[in-house]
Amino acid sequence: MARFRADGWFDGFRIESWKAWPLGAESPLRSDDILLAAPGPEDIPVGFLAGSFDPLKHQANIVAFSADTPGVAEALFAEFERLAVAAGYHYFEAVVPRRGELLAMISACGYVSWETEDDFLLYEWPSDRLGDLPVAQGVYREGVPSPEKKALSSEQTAG
Repeated sequence: MARFRADGWFDGFRIESWKAWPLGAESPLRSDDILLAAPGPEDIPVGFLAGSFDPLKHQANIVAFSADTPGVAEALFAEFERLAVAAGYHYFEAVVPRRGELLAMISACGYVSWETEDDFLLYEWPSDRLGDLPVAQGVYREGVPSPEKKALSSEQTAG
């Protein structure tokens, strides 16, 4: 959570699906969020992603992400996209704080900004590129290692 906040996420609000919820003492993460972490050396995480599914708008949302390198971001996004597609979601959206490194990473993951406000950009994965989604390795969900869990290779995490 501290890493998300340091990267500019949850600055008084949780934003997803163009909705903003003011935050008090409660956690900005919900129990139904999808939480991913990319393990690094000695299983110390080198990136995180929090996502959600919005059944009313039928879209998958990137709620927050943080990664040491663009390669780590790509692996996290690929795993979230795989989970979303498996759950029947084919539209992806993220409302991203205007921080250069975050914008560069989400762009490197193939997302295109189609709208902007004063303090954030909105990105989506173009639906015509769903067949181009990469396969992630070394990413685990909610802190539970997958059977194929292994450290990301230097090629996957090269930034």
